[in-house]
Amino acid sequence: MQYAVYQPAVSRSNTSEGRHTSKFIRRKFLFRFTIMFAIILTVVTIGAIVQANAGTDGKGTYVPEGSASAATNLMQSQALVSTTDQTVIVEQGDTLWDIAQEHAPKGMDVRSYIERIKRVNQLNGSSLKVGQQLLLP
Repeated sequence: MQYAVYQPAVSRSNTSEGRHTSKFIRRKFLFRFTIMFAIILTVVTIGAIVQANAGTDGKGTYVPEGSASAATNLMQSQALVSTTDQTVIVEQGDTLWDIAQEHAPKGMDVRSYIERIKRVNQLNGSSLKVGQQLLLP
């Protein structure tokens, strides 16, 4: 009995053409990967820069949402202060919510009144200090 020996056709990887094609494919993949990585890195960096500058006038000055500029916002705050005739001295345990709830005009939403108090007193947050004087709109 005679057995036939299987001999595959010439493999591309054993030829110089196969090695060249393989290197070309690897280089092409590496180039595409590098370009995609650079694009993604650029997009993430730009996004971080935009996020960091959100709410500022480009010079690091905070500008509240919906206002044209910090100067306009300051003038609006000063106009509100000039019409204010009532002040409150913050005592131990007082919160902005409690003060707003106690002094808000009838029918006005407490949250809206808190925002007005914050705007008039140029507060960035809701933190109060004992002895702090608040102007009420």
